[in-house]
Amino acid sequence: MKKSQFLLFLSVLATTNLFSQPQSYDMMKYSAPAGWVVKDATGSRSYTIINNINGTYGMIAIYPAIKSSGSAETDFSDTWSELVKTSFGTQTAPVAVKLKRADGYDALSGSAAGLTGGKKTVVTLVNYTGGGNTLTVIINYSDAGYRDATNKFLQSIRLEPLPATEETSTAVASTVQISKSDGSMGSLIDRHGISGVWMGLITSNFEVEMKCITVFSNGELREIMPQKGFRDLDPIKDKTDFPNNWGTYKKEGDQYGVTKPLAVNYKGRLKFISEKKIEFDGDTYQRVDPFDGFRLDGSYTSLADPDETLVVDNLEPVITFYPDGRFTDKGILLALDVAANRSDQTGGNGTYEIKSYTITLAYDDGRVKNYSITGFLNSPAISDKSIVIANAKLNKRL
Repeated sequence: MKKSQFLLFLSVLATTNLFSQPQSYDMMKYSAPAGWVVKDATGSRSYTIINNINGTYGMIAIYPAIKSSGSAETDFSDTWSELVKTSFGTQTAPVAVKLKRADGYDALSGSAAGLTGGKKTVVTLVNYTGGGNTLTVIINYSDAGYRDATNKFLQSIRLEPLPATEETSTAVASTVQISKSDGSMGSLIDRHGISGVWMGLITSNFEVEMKCITVFSNGELREIMPQKGFRDLDPIKDKTDFPNNWGTYKKEGDQYGVTKPLAVNYKGRLKFISEKKIEFDGDTYQRVDPFDGFRLDGSYTSLADPDETLVVDNLEPVITFYPDGRFTDKGILLALDVAANRSDQTGGNGTYEIKSYTITLAYDDGRVKNYSITGFLNSPAISDKSIVIANAKLNKRL
């Protein structure tokens, strides 16, 4: 992969351009942020903004399409090494997060701490691979106040359509890969019929409790969502650690009989009502669909009143997600992972990815945390007023 290296200008250019109409460059159409200075150079186009009063700046660089290596991951790694690492003072390559796009392109994004002109920055690389080509966007800023403008820029990007092929079909897959299992359990959750992830509000002892049940396609089921999610679930170890959560089901007439190995006298009932609803032991559960690659946007807290403030040792149970794949954790692990070491519950920044009912938080300091994630009941994740992470309901601050 060969690209001309982008040169960052730290001086104010004479002309400021305001864009009210979509712009285009090579295979990309987009809306440029107002007030940012545009400059075309050999092999790139840049937009910069500089505040000489407080000494902050932001930059967006766009590169034309070149031939892809055939792998989105390789394209990302090569671009990071050739363009980002040498120019922006980054020490380590970030975890590449896959962005969900409906146009068939494989988009990977990653961010890391950088150093430009003696100032600490956040540098983000977004690579778009498809149709034998790869396109690149690099974002670098020294102040989080520029994040909103750069996020809106990324959201505005439209790429040339790919040739219509089976691989670029936007049809939703009917199954979700959940496990690196060796075959001891079904490695797929079907999204049709009885199999799937189901959630219900169940009244027990005069209290309403949120419960979740996962019905696998191989005749097994698990009550309670695994705290760490399904992405790296080891079913053999999980059955050893949480034997009471596992059971089996078998068709019996118009219902399914449920048994649990450690509960000899237990005989449960599972009934398929519709593609969106089942009954388990007489209680109603609703299907929870996955939202792989979805980008959240906003601050979420474990507090019942999302506008309430609770700070303990400078930590607050709040996490903010950004549509560029970044997050800021102010101390949410105090609520999500109470078993973790206190030193591991500190806040921080990083990138996130949602896949197979699992959110992966890759912190800039090297920590990587997996937790289960779903929407709340049958509410689509896109409405994201409330989400459930590690079996804890998080409410969005407005």
